Amino acid sequence: MITIVDSLLSDIHLETYRQWISEEWGPDHSFESLDSSRPFPSPLLAMVGDRLAGGISFTWHIAPDSPELALWINTVYVEPVFRGNGIASKLIAAADEHARRVTGEATLLVYTNVPQLYEKSGWVPTKQEGEMWVLRKVL
Repeated sequence: MITIVDSLLSDIHLETYRQWISEEWGPDHSFESLDSSRPFPSPLLAMVGDRLAGGISFTWHIAPDSPELALWINTVYVEPVFRGNGIASKLIAAADEHARRVTGEATLLVYTNVPQLYEKSGWVPTKQEGEMWVLRKVL
């Protein structure tokens, strides 16, 4: 059974998730807000039983259509052994509610090379840059 938990409630696994992200994309993917004046959602973690299977984290970054900061999904990662079980989709669905509840933001953005993963959950493509897409979800 897959359970999505707030890393604030399960921080024992957060360092493992941070290590996975660093190994996949490098050490520049922080889980901390660069703007302490804004509410910042903690990462969500996917658990299969008592095993960490993956996670999703957030960042504040410039919106693609304005100079304002917007809330973005920063990372979505599922360990290879757990892929193909819908974990990324469950994390993305949980991120919608979590981000809205924590920040009060009306939209969430993502920059991804797998837009279909988001589109099936109601995300709308707004911009394409080569193989990468910016998608937006109204929360």
